[in-house]
Amino acid sequence: MNLAAAAREFTIVVGVSPTSGSPGALRWAADEAAARGGRVVAVRAWRPHAPETATGGRLPSVVADERSRDAEESRLADDVARVLGHDHLVETRVVAGKRRSVLVEESRSADLVVIDAGSATQLGARWLGGRLVGVSHCPVVVVPPRR
Repeated sequence: MNLAAAAREFTIVVGVSPTSGSPGALRWAADEAAARGGRVVAVRAWRPHAPETATGGRLPSVVADERSRDAEESRLADDVARVLGHDHLVETRVVAGKRRSVLVEESRSADLVVIDAGSATQLGARWLGGRLVGVSHCPVVVVPPRR
């Protein structure tokens, strides 16, 4: 481990799905961070809607995108609180981009990235896990679904 990594807190990034809330990944990451004396950053990829053009071909204000992002930040905070309780110490972050790209970028400053495997019907999560492992800048933990 290099000196810069040793000087900072052990960081676990959790990719939180907007559909499932990724409860298994959040619980696993919180337990692991507690055992290592580290921190958890819950991340959700967000894709802003393409703005429609206003009259005269001008682009409208980006206020709608800011409201949409604020709403997504609120949903992420609610998802984390629903799983870990309201007294959690998890940092939440909504990042514009596609899930895989966002998690790869977040992995640059993380020691672990954690995602839920999803259920048998959630092929997107399984696809993401397999694709993420090969390009992440740190180890990736894929938490299996509860049985």
